[in-house]
Amino acid sequence: MNYVLVGLIIYLVIILAVVLISGRSRGNEDYLIAERKLGVWRSTMTIMSSKIGSGLIMTYMAYIYLWGPPAIFSFIGMAIGYIVFAFFGRYLKHQADLHGYYTLPEIYRHMFGQKTGLLMGIIIFFVMFGSVAIQLIGGAHIVADAGGISYIWSIIIICGIILFYLLLGGFKSVVALISCREFAYLLCCRYSSSWPSRLQAI
Repeated sequence: MNYVLVGLIIYLVIILAVVLISGRSRGNEDYLIAERKLGVWRSTMTIMSSKIGSGLIMTYMAYIYLWGPPAIFSFIGMAIGYIVFAFFGRYLKHQADLHGYYTLPEIYRHMFGQKTGLLMGIIIFFVMFGSVAIQLIGGAHIVADAGGISYIWSIIIICGIILFYLLLGGFKSVVALISCREFAYLLCCRYSSSWPSRLQAI
């Protein structure tokens, strides 16, 4: 039995259930940015999800392999960056709610002019393109190696899953799915320390 394929099927069923429950959009505002009502918990989950994934495995594990203990400073720098951004983020949230902005380039265009907004849009495009590419490559390798599926089919499956819940339910379903997944990660981290002793007892 191919347990990876079974796991993918179960995952698809869970995604379908989450999308059907949470993905009833009531308009563009709801579909695109979940009515701007994420809150602290769900916002934290989305940030965690953007950092914990195949991209983390491929990049930061490579840093640790190449540089050893000093690679920890990349994580420290990331943590400091988020702490600093937390104060600036409050201002961005206020401006977005006040003027109805959807993206950072819109805010920068309003604050610094058309050229700055365009430059910010180009920068974000390339950063996000690279991030998505790393996630797809890493995820496809994991699925292909674990499940005995070809690399191309692994990419097709992953893209199909993402497009399915994104197009069907919008950002709200994405956040709901991420929250469930990250909560499961936290539970696994909480109880994983006791697994070796339980396995030895068995």
